[in-house]
Amino acid sequence: NQSFLMSQTIFVMLFLSIVFLISTVFLDKTFYSYYNFEIYGRYYLPLILLIFFTITSDPLDKLFIVEKKSLYALIYYISSQLLRLGLILITILIFKTVYSTVLSLILLALLKTIFLYVYLFINYGLSIFKIDLKMVTHQFKYVFPMGLSLIAGIFGQHAEKLVLMANFSASDFALYSVGTFGVPLGVLYLSIGNVILPKLSEYSINNELNSTLLLWKKMIKVNAIITIPVVVFFLISAKQFVISLFGIEYELSVLVFRIIILSLFFQMLGHGYVLRAYAITKFILFSRIIKMLTSIVMSYFLVVNYGIIGAAVTFLTAFIVNVLLQVYKTKKLLKTNLTELLPWKDFINLLLISTVPAIFLFVINNLSISIFLQLLYGAFVYFISVFFMILKSKYYSMLPINQIKSKFL
Repeated sequence: NQSFLMSQTIFVMLFLSIVFLISTVFLDKTFYSYYNFEIYGRYYLPLILLIFFTITSDPLDKLFIVEKKSLYALIYYISSQLLRLGLILITILIFKTVYSTVLSLILLALLKTIFLYVYLFINYGLSIFKIDLKMVTHQFKYVFPMGLSLIAGIFGQHAEKLVLMANFSASDFALYSVGTFGVPLGVLYLSIGNVILPKLSEYSINNELNSTLLLWKKMIKVNAIITIPVVVFFLISAKQFVISLFGIEYELSVLVFRIIILSLFFQMLGHGYVLRAYAITKFILFSRIIKMLTSIVMSYFLVVNYGIIGAAVTFLTAFIVNVLLQVYKTKKLLKTNLTELLPWKDFINLLLISTVPAIFLFVINNLSISIFLQLLYGAFVYFISVFFMILKSKYYSMLPINQIKSKFL
């Protein structure tokens, strides 16, 4: 059954990706008629290929979570981020063009796709012949909107990058790429979401709305206990983090990093899990299309006029729009009000717990020591202080300590 389901899921996604690739290639003349070919035209096909291979390799980002190999997932996430960023910086350093950087990212996405298919072939017996037409018809109804929403999401995610690479230099693109280097909390969200999704699906069968709301809010609280202190730390110590990791020449990436990391406050809400459990995947597609359109429209105003800062604001705004739409739909589904929908009091309490130790960060960041030592001492003092404050509060009992130990140790 695993082999059949895996084969069908992968090949349905591959089919959607191929349809997307063919249709967009045929739309190139339409694209050129609306946009300046000299500015955007040369990036059209590379961008389409990048999106195509990003889609085909996307299951790799979630595979280890599904297999409950959380340590592998964490290692993969961090190494993938570092490899991608390292490839961007090295390519720009050697070739000094954004175009060559895009080609290198296509190669990276292609290699990830090849690795995924080889891994699935070895471990799951992936085969085009393992398709049950009755099963795939039922599965296709669920996967099709999700697949289209994935395409829309990825296209929207790259919109500001396209405008940035077409209007600015390779060094500006490198600065933006460094600023978008992510804190690896995505693994946490996927791990927790993967645990609660089957239970949410059970609640959906009997339409247990109250139980669904309670479980969803519990997930958000766990996410928030870790997310809020981490975001507060990196907002204050962004300069120390970026310079320590990438060097003083990327100091201009600090503000981009601060803007992008604010998205974690919204990502921690687990906005799509209830809708997926209740099979409302068409609305997820709708919200991601709105996200894509928001990103495209804002890019032509903010990126062109404000460069990498405009690109960061575009990304954050489009991300928030997508989240708020899905949270609003979840609110309507669960038939509750905004006050009861989210754990607002817990957000305020955790923000206070995170803000008080932040005073130490301001002191340490102004000491006459190296940037790296400021980061090291600040992280030690801040997170130890936050840990003890959480330990003395009700939030420590909410953390799945035993599950984390069993997954990562």
